[in-house]
Formats: sequence, C-alpha cells, structure tokens
Amino acid sequence: MATKNFPQGFIFGGATAAYQVEGATAEDGRGPCAWDEYLNRPGSRYHGDPASDFYHQYKEDLRLCKAFGINGIRISISWTRIIPDGVGPVNQKGIAYYDQLIDECIAQGVEPFVTLHHFDTPLPLFKNGHWLNRATIDAFLNFAQICFEHYGDRVRKWATFNEPWSIAQNGYIAGNFPPNETFQIGKAIQIEHNLMVAHAKAVNMYKSMGLPGSIGIVHTLEGKEPITPTPENIHARDLDDAISNRFMMDACYKGEYTPEVMALINEILDLSRVESGEVTIKKSMTNLNELCSNIRQTFKFRCPDTVEMIWSKPNMTVTLNTDANRLIQIFSNLIGNALKHASKGSITYGYRMISDGQEVEFFVSDTGSGIAPEDMEHIFKTYVSK
Repeated sequence: MATKNFPQGFIFGGATAAYQVEGATAEDGRGPCAWDEYLNRPGSRYHGDPASDFYHQYKEDLRLCKAFGINGIRISISWTRIIPDGVGPVNQKGIAYYDQLIDECIAQGVEPFVTLHHFDTPLPLFKNGHWLNRATIDAFLNFAQICFEHYGDRVRKWATFNEPWSIAQNGYIAGNFPPNETFQIGKAIQIEHNLMVAHAKAVNMYKSMGLPGSIGIVHTLEGKEPITPTPENIHARDLDDAISNRFMMDACYKGEYTPEVMALINEILDLSRVESGEVTIKKSMTNLNELCSNIRQTFKFRCPDTVEMIWSKPNMTVTLNTDANRLIQIFSNLIGNALKHASKGSITYGYRMISDGQEVEFFVSDTGSGIAPEDMEHIFKTYVSK
C-alpha cells in the first residue's frame, strides 16, 4: 500500500475535554463542578466517572494517538483540579497532573491545544450566580494566570472558552445544561457579554506575559437562513443571527457592539419583556475596544457540511499507514462543499471578517463525537422519534 502524506503543516488531531474524558472526579483533591451535581442527580443515566478514564490512561491514549498518526489534541484543564473551590488554595496534585499530561503530549509528538474553560464551572461559583455574577470573571482570570504561569512555556495554542454560546443557550434558553432554565433571554445575553469580557481580559493578560504562543476562543457559529425570503423571515433570521453569532463576533473583532447589532439585541430583549436594568450591557462597564484591539483570534466555524479550516504549523508532515486516498478524498469533498455552500453556512463569517480587513486564523476544533449504539438508540427513541 502506498504511503500518503498530509500537506506540510496539516494538524490531524483529536478533541477531548476534561470532564468528558478524565473521570477521577473525586481523586487527588479535585473539587466538584456544576456537572458533578447535575449528573449525580436521581434518575441520571450518565455520570462523570469513569468517563474514558483519561486521568489514569492518558499515556496509553497518547501512545495510540502517535500510532494513528495524530499530531494534535485538544485538552482542557479542569478548573477544580487546580483550584478545588474555584477560588482559594491551589491544589498541587492538579498542577502536577497537567504538567505530566502536557509533557507526555510533547514527548509523543502530539501538540496540546489547551482550553481553559470547557463548560466545567466550579460548583461554588455556579451556585453563586455562575457567569451572571461578574465575580466569576475575576476568579477565572486568577485561574487563567496560574495556568499560563505553569504551562505557558510549553503550550503554544490556548483557548479561553469552549463555545460561550452553548453556555448561554443550553443553560438559560434550551435548558439542557445546568441550571436548566428555559427562555431566560436576558440572562443568556448577559452571560454572553460577561464571557466576552473574561475572554478579552484573559487574552490581554496572556499577551502581557510575553509567552511564546497564541490564544483565542472556540466559538460554535450557527449558519442562519430564513425559511422563505420574506421580509418577516429575513428579520427573524437577523435576530437569531445577532444573539447567537454577531453579538460575540462584535466583541471579539471590533471591541464594541455595533449600533446595528445592539438594535437587534434590544429588540430581542423588548420582545422577551426583560425588565429595564436586568441586562447591563453598557460600554461604560468595560472598555472592550481597549481590551480586544489587535487580537488574533482562533475560531471554529461550522457550515452545512461541518467543515472548517485547519490551524497550520510549518514543517510538519504526518505519515498515514492507512487508506489515505479515501481520507484525502473525503477532506477534498468536504472542503469543496463548504466553499460551494459558504453563503449558507457560518464559514461566511470567516469571509466577512477577512473582507472587513481582519486577519483571521482559525482551526477545526471538533467535527463529531463517538456515541455507543445503545446510547444512540436511546437518543433516537427519546428525542428524534418525537
């Protein structure tokens, strides 16, 4: 069988998140996060232990990564392994674990792409207002600084948050993340804003430390199209696009909320009958323009074919001992379809920002998940069939 190589600079990676893979939720001083309480409730079908036991078996997993030709991996740092209560004393066993994990990634030639917050807010902070409480921003910045100081000499790719829209939407609109509130539009928008402030401050902190890497954020951007091209449906599309995409894109790329986007956001709040003063999105709260200026961001872009772009690194070649022709064909077809349908998918945002004079660097952070057949059957019976 002929050996094929990916193009030079191609990162062929895998994606994980601390709570989704580590297990060991009560070992070595780790404190609880919001998901521990949620998944340990009566009637829950899923639990955080043992997950895939990555906490104990990461060396074997990374050995397998190397054997499969994987040269990059997304990991996240569990906030409550580092600071069990979210604020207060640092857990040295947690520091040591991520030291060892990062060193093992590098030893196996699998570059770590590290996320600071992947849905796992410490339980005490969650109970004290979650991301609605601006004190959580300060607690996060303290956690971020500790991570930068301990791991910034080796980690070259950082993300502050995984999918801030998911935190807001799933927790406070759809209700399928803790705290399981539904249709709390004002809270969701306030959380989006607070997460953008935390992101901007963490980026500036990182840049001020002179570390040899890059930092950004993982957004899940949703393509929006009107069901029919009537003025009413187009406006409905614009409202949805504003709350789920453009509001945070303004913060990240422009350092302020543009009048056009704020008009849409205010209309959403008015329609949601939000009391005046509940949502405090004011430019006087924080100088986002100062915080966000000249930041090179890293984003995930979705399109109808779930294709995004790859973060490139020079002088790297991956040799595949598999059916590389088929794999390359799949990637080629997907990228071709992504370009063909770009106007209908969120990859449009990439073109938009480039056309606005923005230099955009972004990568595929994840494109799917492994689900056991019995779980897929449960999901189908519970949700799809209805």
